[in-house]
Amino acid sequence: MSYPQVLGWNLVSLPSGPAFRTASLTMHDSVGQVISPFTQQSQTQIWSGADYWELDLSLPPMKRGDAVKWIAWLAAMRGKANVFQYQDVLGLHPQGSRSGTPVTDGTHLASAITLNTRGWTANAQGVLLAGDYITVGYRLHMVLQDVNADAAGKASIEVWPSLREAIADGVTVVTQGTTGLFRLSDNARSWSVNQMKVYSVAFKAVEAR
Repeated sequence: MSYPQVLGWNLVSLPSGPAFRTASLTMHDSVGQVISPFTQQSQTQIWSGADYWELDLSLPPMKRGDAVKWIAWLAAMRGKANVFQYQDVLGLHPQGSRSGTPVTDGTHLASAITLNTRGWTANAQGVLLAGDYITVGYRLHMVLQDVNADAAGKASIEVWPSLREAIADGVTVVTQGTTGLFRLSDNARSWSVNQMKVYSVAFKAVEAR
């Protein structure tokens, strides 16, 4: 079977159900710190572009009919080789009005933390709010401050994590149904079955880089 290609990786679709029982998202930043042994004052250095998402996902107890779909999916992931798309189901719809049809405004370098956009409704307030998600390309970003459009329908958005790839002008900024690109954290995959013939499946994933 052939899989769709995304950024040079095979994209394996998640099974249709059941939904995850728990989903923990973790933000990682790479920040070095040096503390003076004499004054206890510190100096920090942030490593540009070294921020990333991590997931810890678990499924509800399942009978074999549902469990084998997930076990087969874990096998199809080929350890860390392939990728999948994940979305925070409680964050699919932004708090902001998302008024307009936003696209990127100008080119952007990889590791940038500000995304310039256009195509919003002119002078619209709160098109996105802090904590909303956007997707650019296949990457999931969180909006860090409330976003208002100016008279030309333009807006600058501070995002986390930083941009992964260089972004061209005119790329669609997805504001609803946002997804990110992830791969398994480990090549080993496992599941368990209890005496009631109920399966337990859980796994960890990290943003595909």
